[in-house]
Amino acid sequence: MSRPLRSGASRVLRLRMLQAALRLASSPGSLVSYNCELKCFDATANPYLGLAALVTAGMSGIRRGLKLPAPARVDPGKLAEQEREKLGIRRLPADLGEALAAMQSDTAFREALDQALGATLVRAFLAVRQAEWEALGRMSIQEEAAALYMRY
Repeated sequence: MSRPLRSGASRVLRLRMLQAALRLASSPGSLVSYNCELKCFDATANPYLGLAALVTAGMSGIRRGLKLPAPARVDPGKLAEQEREKLGIRRLPADLGEALAAMQSDTAFREALDQALGATLVRAFLAVRQAEWEALGRMSIQEEAAALYMRY
């Protein structure tokens, strides 16, 4: 058994799960109002672009007729990698390099982002993040933190 995953580390639908990457939470017993908690970003993320990407992904899925998976009945953080794969639970990108590769390979999402935010903004964002990955990707977490300390 592997160690539990960090908050928001898996792409999974699970009800009443505090560690979900995206969680809709309501007051106990209330079905009237919800709070949306997005937990898969770090402190370097632009919250406005992140929320725009989330809404764009959701709208793209609706337009393409994608369906939500059945909710998982177990905490994915308590499962071995093979068990998660069997249930169709995928780990979100673990670093900026993996995130960039995932975004580059998802043409439907890229096209939806280009349409929603404008291709110029998306290209500029990807170029900046690619340069950041090239500059910081081989550093230890301590070196990266020191390099980014004054920036953020």
